[in-house]
Amino acid sequence: MIENVADRHRSIRVSDVLVDTGSEYTWLPCRTLESIGIQREKKDVTFVMANGQQVTRNIGFAIVRSGSFFTVDEVVFAETGDLSLLGARTLEGFNARVDAHRKQLVAAGPLPAASAGRNEAGRERRHCLGSDRLEVGMPTVLRIGPYRFFFFSADCDEPSHVHVERDDAEAKFWLDPVGEAYNHGFRAAELRTVRELVEANRDFLQEA
Repeated sequence: MIENVADRHRSIRVSDVLVDTGSEYTWLPCRTLESIGIQREKKDVTFVMANGQQVTRNIGFAIVRSGSFFTVDEVVFAETGDLSLLGARTLEGFNARVDAHRKQLVAAGPLPAASAGRNEAGRERRHCLGSDRLEVGMPTVLRIGPYRFFFFSADCDEPSHVHVERDDAEAKFWLDPVGEAYNHGFRAAELRTVRELVEANRDFLQEA
């Protein structure tokens, strides 16, 4: 269910929304948001689609609910042809994780007040999109120098892709064809290097 932040009496139920931990934002149809008076607060924000195409969309504020979970979040005004998605920021606001076996959202447990650099198993902990606060498995498939190549276990319904991180920087690349999905923290020159590594190892990554 989606509610108007300023007027909670204005709400609407939505269906056929995919949980996508690879999408930072929640995307909902324009008409759905407009019908309950959600305003466009951020205009012409640029996004990179799964096929590498760059598009601009508007963003508003809404209360997002799913079962017992709810949060106030930024939502994208999806246009014709866009998927309706429940993104990672909303999941984090829910403090929920994806239970892949039961195919539903479950409580993620107590929120951490502070974080160590790594957990006891040595796996990097992150507090950005797709962090392990969402309890999504992040198996490492390749390491090259300072770069770790990994997948999210809950991303199985997305087109073939890989995540790459170094320290606090992270990027996601589609693999067929190779294209940037998003980038958080890599400078342009280093991002080109990372892309070249993805291209050079694409066959291996697709088979992993």
